[in-house]
Amino acid sequence: MGCRPQDQLQLGIYVSQAQRESTALWLEFDVASEDLAFTLKTLKRVLPEAEIEGVSPRVFPHRALAERDAH
Repeated sequence: MGCRPQDQLQLGIYVSQAQRESTALWLEFDVASEDLAFTLKTLKRVLPEAEIEGVSPRVFPHRALAERDAH
């Protein structure tokens, strides 16, 4: 018995920037915070030679203003 497409979980991830430099490929991902651990684990399993340079939250100006005004 197979999974129907609507039964599959959707990940909150997309490639926001890509750049090739010689034999290296640099990718920047935007990942939903709840999907980060799974994404990193899967990346290392599928592409063990991948190097992760950093993980940081993305700050959206409109959200920062809304949070500031709420306090």
